[in-house]
Amino acid sequence: MSIIEKSNPLNLQYRVCVVTSAATPLGVIVCKTLLKANALVLGIDSRPKDHSLNAGLGTHFQFEECSVDDKSTPERIVEAARKKFGFERIDALVNIVEEGKEGDLEGLAKLSEVVGQGMAQDGRGSIINVVGNMEAEEEKFKPAIGFTKDMAAQFRKRATSAGDHHSADAYEEARTHMTALMKTEKIAKDVPSASESRQTAAKFYDVGNLTLFLAGDMSESVSGAAVSLDGSYLPL
Repeated sequence: MSIIEKSNPLNLQYRVCVVTSAATPLGVIVCKTLLKANALVLGIDSRPKDHSLNAGLGTHFQFEECSVDDKSTPERIVEAARKKFGFERIDALVNIVEEGKEGDLEGLAKLSEVVGQGMAQDGRGSIINVVGNMEAEEEKFKPAIGFTKDMAAQFRKRATSAGDHHSADAYEEARTHMTALMKTEKIAKDVPSASESRQTAAKFYDVGNLTLFLAGDMSESVSGAAVSLDGSYLPL
């Protein structure tokens, strides 16, 4: 599945990444993007695993069918990551906040707290909060932005969220290393021919690429910020 060379600065070899809502269309693309960068990915969702994540991924992709609202989920996920990948750490947590499921924020907060504590002990790690519906009005972003602010205040690490404003040269540089990745993004093969669906899928790929950037070392300058799809950001 990997298509990024080990010398690529976006290479996530031996990095453990956890992705929530991994069975959604956006979650699937985020998982695949991280996998293409050599990451070890653990997907979480209360829905069954998407069939496209079944084959050709070896042991790099694992899945836990569980709800973030379950009180046992945080410890279960930390233990699952340890058993499945053999590492005592999680390097990146990608929380996909779905529209209409803002109630999941409490569960995501508990998961982030447990994972974030481990990151704090290791002195490294990324918590990335993604708004699942890029077409939603700004008002609907506010719960996710507030959630991100809380995470940033608690850990003062790289808690990030889909948002807006100010340029980020680091992301522009990162995009120069995404050439091989972008060549594999065949929108027409992944969605119906309707132009609206194709545009939506294209934005999903943009989110996947931005998530890859935020999960890696090239994003050190982006900390506790709301980040837009063009890589620009606004400190929270």
